Amino acid sequence: MPPRAAKSAVTLDELAALIADLVKAMSLYAVQRPGKHLTTADLAERLGVSPRTVDDWRVDKKGPAYIRIGRGDDTVRYRLADVEAWEAERLVTLGSH
Repeated sequence: MPPRAAKSAVTLDELAALIADLVKAMSLYAVQRPGKHLTTADLAERLGVSPRTVDDWRVDKKGPAYIRIGRGDDTVRYRLADVEAWEAERLVTLGSH
């Protein structure tokens, strides 16, 4: 008879935390796919800021280049390549500041 694997009990809180981590990982994967257009909420999550901050950057012309698909603010999209270029422009290396 093969040895039995030890059972470990998982609490509901631990299970909820694992599911939350999985959902976040899946969301980050979707946000980072090449050719994907990011929404304001996607970009905010990627950068760890609020969507309002991303909106403010766009209005103040401080954020990454964007595409306006329609007439409303909810139709703004960001190309991943533009976001990565904007991030690269802000890269601070030792001795460069």
